[in-house]
Amino acid sequence: YFRNPVGTGPFKYKDWVKGERISLERFDDYHGKKANFREFEVLVLPDDSSRVIALETGKVDLIYGVPPSDVERLSESDKVKVVRAPGLGMVYFGMNTQKKPFSDPKVRIAMEHAINKEAYNAVVYQGKSNLPAGPLIFTASTFTPENVMTYAYDPAKAKELLKEAGYPDGFEMELWVSNFQDRVNGATVLQSMLAEVGIKVNIQVFESGIFDDRIKDGTADAAITSWGMQTNRDAGQFWISLFHSRSKASNFTFLNDPAVDEGLDKASTTVEAAARKALLQAVWERLDETHPAVALSVPDELYGARADLLGVEFYDGRLNYLGDLSIQQ
Repeated sequence: YFRNPVGTGPFKYKDWVKGERISLERFDDYHGKKANFREFEVLVLPDDSSRVIALETGKVDLIYGVPPSDVERLSESDKVKVVRAPGLGMVYFGMNTQKKPFSDPKVRIAMEHAINKEAYNAVVYQGKSNLPAGPLIFTASTFTPENVMTYAYDPAKAKELLKEAGYPDGFEMELWVSNFQDRVNGATVLQSMLAEVGIKVNIQVFESGIFDDRIKDGTADAAITSWGMQTNRDAGQFWISLFHSRSKASNFTFLNDPAVDEGLDKASTTVEAAARKALLQAVWERLDETHPAVALSVPDELYGARADLLGVEFYDGRLNYLGDLSIQQ
């Protein structure tokens, strides 16, 4: 199936060249609304510059992931346009809670005070992002927590907490990231910020597929990665993926907290709205206490398209039906 997929949607599989492209064609017997075009090709262009050049030269009609630094320039072009939509993916600094020094909650909370999140977003995303007030995408979630704690950028407070945890002179750590440009840029920003509180950060950059495999082995001290609410807006399901001890494939902080696990398990089987809200609120508060991650950003989705392409006004992150796209006549 992976090599020759068969589905029930408006397009059918034609062929695939691994690492280069996927070709689809319209399924004319589809039971729903037919796509506006017959041929559909997806090119794999992981490099930001190559992706933008492909758009500007007419090699492609639409790209995802416009670099924030290119938005203004592309917006001034009469050949292409940029469409901005709210993001559904949270970028976070995840700490290995089972490995020193991040096994100590004081060290983890110290990171909140050591990281200037406003500056991080300004540098990495040029302000084309939202700053989350904790490990949740507030604009997408069906649950909104009460009593949201805020952590001011305060290097002196961070140093105080590190001293209390037994690290008066800081420490040395490895920060893992995949080779996406925003992750690499973000790592260098954190490297500079954490140096101010005595923490030497050694950055390790991996190809994204290798990163996804290696991050599960528990050897990293910390990582910049992301998780989204593309397919499910439920806070409980979001947190199960990120923080439940049984979520071996996506709990990159390796949090193993009985209170978090129990709260999430109960929330998953509770139907009554008020009771479920109370359970999620308790989980939120416990996550604040344990603090396995620092939520850094919810980047906007930035799409680039040829100027006469219609139907590009997406509002659901990166899972969009493209069959309604058309060329203005």
